[in-house]
Amino acid sequence: MTPRRLVWILVAVLGTPVALYGLASAYFVVVVPSSDDYRHRLSFEKRVWRDKSADAGDDWPTRLRMVDSLIDRRLLDGRTRSQVVELLGPAGEPVPAGERGEIVVRTSLPGAITRGYLSNPEATARALRGEAFHTGDLGSFDPDGNMYFHGRMTDTVRVRGENVSALEVEQVVAKHPAVEDCAMVGVKAEIGEQEIKLFVKRRAGTVLDAAALSGWLAERLAPYQNPRYIVMVDEFERTASQRIMKHRLPLAAAAWDRIRPS
Repeated sequence: MTPRRLVWILVAVLGTPVALYGLASAYFVVVVPSSDDYRHRLSFEKRVWRDKSADAGDDWPTRLRMVDSLIDRRLLDGRTRSQVVELLGPAGEPVPAGERGEIVVRTSLPGAITRGYLSNPEATARALRGEAFHTGDLGSFDPDGNMYFHGRMTDTVRVRGENVSALEVEQVVAKHPAVEDCAMVGVKAEIGEQEIKLFVKRRAGTVLDAAALSGWLAERLAPYQNPRYIVMVDEFERTASQRIMKHRLPLAAAAWDRIRPS
């Protein structure tokens, strides 16, 4: 079952907005609002949905039993058994709305979070701290409590005192009609911390040069986010799940330089 389908089913059952935050190391996190009449409303919605799904085909009763089990075991046992998503700062303090912090998951559900990484005690010690799973992902809450994902904590570049998320830059670059794929990394700066180096694969049948792309990005990114170096590549090395292997990028490859374009 896809996450989108699960959200649809839970919304139909709960009658209230539902959000999923998926992890490879935690089965999933269900986030729902709580209220004084939550149990009564949930019981009513379950009865109504069961009646409506009676003639919806053989597959619906199976899905309903799955959701009934999920709700009864994970949502109706009180807050002590709920799953909680927090955003924490470097010292483990909660961050205010609008600021970024590490996404941390807490739960008392047995088996919902991994016990550790196989043959990797160092990674286990970093992730499982304070009875919580520290994801290594960056997120932020808006004033309404919506959470936004900003990429991996390790996939950021420090440029002139600013933390630049590779995910945010790559998302903007990917919107260019001539870009098929891209990857951003940090390289050592001549003076100071780091500079941004961008690797770009052109879309087949299109023409794109680095200077034109840089000018296009200058209208959409903050100055410190605009890559200094741009490299055009024919292809990226990828993992089995088709993620770009950034550690295999040719960092020493000749690049167009925004500061010294000649």
